[in-house]
Amino acid sequence: MSPANHILCSGSTAWRSGAVSRRHENAPAQACINLHADLAMTEWYCPVSGALLAVDVHRKDTSPQNDVMLQI
Repeated sequence: MSPANHILCSGSTAWRSGAVSRRHENAPAQACINLHADLAMTEWYCPVSGALLAVDVHRKDTSPQNDVMLQI
């Protein structure tokens, strides 16, 4: 559940499937960092409030993966 009480998923811990993602090949200027040429950054937002939920840094040729996958 997001801070806005929006249910991002049910039955598992795969909350990213219910969030809005924004992928960056280069880190946004406000991050004040430079990513390695092989890396990308994906930000995850609540679809209701727009609140930032998480930021993943990952290889450009892959998609971010859920940290832990549990079926509930």
